[in-house]
Amino acid sequence: MNELKSTTNINSNPLIYRSLLGATHALVTDDSKRRPISATIFELCCRDGQLDNTVMETLQNVQPELHAKLPKDIPSKWKSNVVQGYDSTGGYRKQRARR
Repeated sequence: MNELKSTTNINSNPLIYRSLLGATHALVTDDSKRRPISATIFELCCRDGQLDNTVMETLQNVQPELHAKLPKDIPSKWKSNVVQGYDSTGGYRKQRARR
């Protein structure tokens, strides 16, 4: 997890964070251990500006108590780097959004 936090070599996108949340849910059966891992993944997603509806849905499914604590109005900074036209399978349908 520390390597993921500190690396600059990974081009993040919502698919990465959805996959990490899903894998954590599947592989870490002890909720008291899974909860902080999921929280860290979600924090990294927000820090990277990669939060989209699919990540929110995944969080709701795998850690509903964490999802319930989120603000009703999600800060735009948390979503600022999501590529427009991003396809939920990991592909791109349109050109990248301008930053």
